[in-house]
Amino acid sequence: YRRQRQMCIRDSNSSSITQPNPPALSTGEAEFNAEIRACVEVIYLKNLLNFFGHTTKASVETDSSAAKGIIGRLGASKKTKHYAVKKFWVQSLVREKIIEVRKCSGTENEADLGTKAVDGVTLNRLLREALKTSSNY
Repeated sequence: YRRQRQMCIRDSNSSSITQPNPPALSTGEAEFNAEIRACVEVIYLKNLLNFFGHTTKASVETDSSAAKGIIGRLGASKKTKHYAVKKFWVQSLVREKIIEVRKCSGTENEADLGTKAVDGVTLNRLLREALKTSSNY
């Protein structure tokens, strides 16, 4: 089983915590779940900016070919038929061009810092991009 992060949602009237998602049965499913969460956050930010009068496009980048493939098709395939149907709503957002999912290289993805072995030059470059600081490392 692939481990996933538990989402906590609290409001001022209660201290309830949402149940974690069932464990993913594959790396592709775990990456798909992460892309769904990223899409939710990007759409929220896009709507917030639109509310304040800033028009912007929503896009999410992934280094997972499996997640990009699942999001890009419509409905389940033979390998994804066990996924919860409620997760496939993001496919319609991509199809309607509300959000764009782009592929990025695993060596260019600063979100993967610490998950892959990279050389010192690449590590420093990714750290600078992630932290948006000067090159004094």
